[in-house]
Amino acid sequence: MSLDFRVRVLPRIATVIAVCAFACTGHAMAAGTGGPNHVEEVGRYFEDHVRSWINGPEVVAAIREQNLRTAGFDDATIKAKDDAWRAEVSAEGVDRPMVEEVMQRDVSHFLKQKQRAADWMIVEIILMDAKGLNVGLSTPTSDFWQGDEAKHQKTFQAGSHDPFIDEVEFEAGSGLLLSQISQTIFDPDSGEPIGAVTVSVNMNKL
Repeated sequence: MSLDFRVRVLPRIATVIAVCAFACTGHAMAAGTGGPNHVEEVGRYFEDHVRSWINGPEVVAAIREQNLRTAGFDDATIKAKDDAWRAEVSAEGVDRPMVEEVMQRDVSHFLKQKQRAADWMIVEIILMDAKGLNVGLSTPTSDFWQGDEAKHQKTFQAGSHDPFIDEVEFEAGSGLLLSQISQTIFDPDSGEPIGAVTVSVNMNKL
């Protein structure tokens, strides 16, 4: 998932350092040939530092509210909104009303605070509704609809109670090794799945 800061903020030297680290250890980590078990490490970080707040009232209320608005969205509506989002993200020097509306939501400010408090251990948080549409973000995403990706398919769509931890990937733009962990969000009153959250963990610091 592309992030604005991945191509604009981090200095080039970080890329050089991370490329060296990736060449030496990144392949082993991803392939499991002598590198640390990233699934255990990412899972442990999630349980110790994320689990306590992903089902909090700020998150649940935001998903509930958006589900009421998007429940009637069909495939064509979702595609149109995703296309509009992508167009705004890719445009330079123009207003981005759709992106800014999401980024200025209270839940997005909450997620930004959680990312900053993690001191770069977390580089992205994506909160999704039942359709896989963005509810809140710590940083802008490249697309509005996540429903066609594993982060939503293997969590909310599967009704899974278990976190889904993806492979370690090297992000060339930021110079970071990242692993995404995703989890279904359940309504505390009904116990029904209402959405999902994805957290990108910085493997360079883990």
